[in-house]
Amino acid sequence: MENPNEPFVPPVVSVRGRRAVLDADAALLYGVEPGELRRRVRREARRFPDDFMLCLSPGEGERLSRRCGGEAPRFAFYPEGLAMLAAVLDSPLAVNGAVNMTRAFVMLDRLACAGVPGPLTAPN
Repeated sequence: MENPNEPFVPPVVSVRGRRAVLDADAALLYGVEPGELRRRVRREARRFPDDFMLCLSPGEGERLSRRCGGEAPRFAFYPEGLAMLAAVLDSPLAVNGAVNMTRAFVMLDRLACAGVPGPLTAPN
């Protein structure tokens, strides 16, 4: 049984050689219904280029998801797509996610400008 006080960590799957999160799991992460997430993605398609997400073939969706069924296409989101979802979905969890990601990127930038070595520092 999941602890309601613990944040939801979506399962990560390998899709076409990259790590991704399936649409139903992204919906849980951001506190929206999967159908709403899919509608928003379709409405905001220009915000989701191929390197942010992909539309799964029916065969891929069946192999990757325990939640298959229904006729709606299944999407898989790369990390860039998850960040964009946080910006386009209107839920408290999505807004909080977008704010936290923005803060994290600003902090990384400040550390890099200060010369603090970190995960983005090039090796000598």
